[in-house]
Amino acid sequence: MTSGQMWNHIRGPPYYHRNPQTGTVHYIHGSSQGQLVAETHIVMVLNAAIVTGFVLLHEAHQTKNDASKRKGERTCPWSTTSVF
Repeated sequence: MTSGQMWNHIRGPPYYHRNPQTGTVHYIHGSSQGQLVAETHIVMVLNAAIVTGFVLLHEAHQTKNDASKRKGERTCPWSTTSVF
């Protein structure tokens, strides 16, 4: 859980916002004073991807298999971690 989830629990914001004039859907609130539920879910997914990248990096370091497999196991986590 992130702190945004507690904010959502207390305030009860909508999941997304639809602009009445244009009909476009916004998942990130336009103001720094508000938050939508979708923002919390986006942050949770990004945090999970970062943690997964670090776990894979650690596991690649621990691998004792052949060198070609270790190289592939090191490349994927670094790319995942560096994107975020």
